Amino acid sequence: MPGKPRADISSLRELVRQRVEETSLREVAEETGISKSGVDSFLKGREPYSKTRLKLAKWGMRQRHPESRAVPRDEVDAAIAILERWLQSAGSQGAKRLRLRELLERLTISD
Repeated sequence: MPGKPRADISSLRELVRQRVEETSLREVAEETGISKSGVDSFLKGREPYSKTRLKLAKWGMRQRHPESRAVPRDEVDAAIAILERWLQSAGSQGAKRLRLRELLERLTISD
C-alpha cells in the first residue's frame, strides 16, 4: 500500500520563494489565497496553520502540474461511491472503522 501523500513544507517554501522572485509577494498571495503578510511569514520560516498548509499544497500542485485539469464533480462522486462500497465490504464494524481510519489518514495532507 503506498504511503499517504505529504506536502513537503520545505519544498513548498522554496517554490513560493522562486515564484515571489519571478513575480511579487502580492501576486503569490493572490495565487495562493493567503494574505501578503502570511506569505511573508511563511517565507521567513513560520510553520503554516493546517488551512494555510492545505492552500499551499493545492497551489504547489497547480504550480508543479499546470497541465492537470480539475476533476469533474461526477468523477468525484463515482470515486466516493467506490470508496463507500469498499468501506461497507469490510464486514464487522471494527474492520469498517479500521478502513475508515486508513482512508482518512491517506486523505490527510500534512508536512
